[in-house]
Amino acid sequence: MPIQLSGYYWHVFITEQKIKIGCQVHAIGEWQDFDDKEIESMHPKALDFWRQNKTIIMALANSHKI
Repeated sequence: MPIQLSGYYWHVFITEQKIKIGCQVHAIGEWQDFDDKEIESMHPKALDFWRQNKTIIMALANSHKI
């Protein structure tokens, strides 16, 4: 069953294999490995969002993956 997080700047949707943040959908491992430049290229506010929320999003995703 997917996990949905609301109340953030972007809606976050986590499945067993992927994370969707706003319009960006990538495998859990890809999100984990993105560097700051890659995150920043997604949207002007993306890096600040990711720095503030990465820990909780990745913890939920890693506990939820297959």
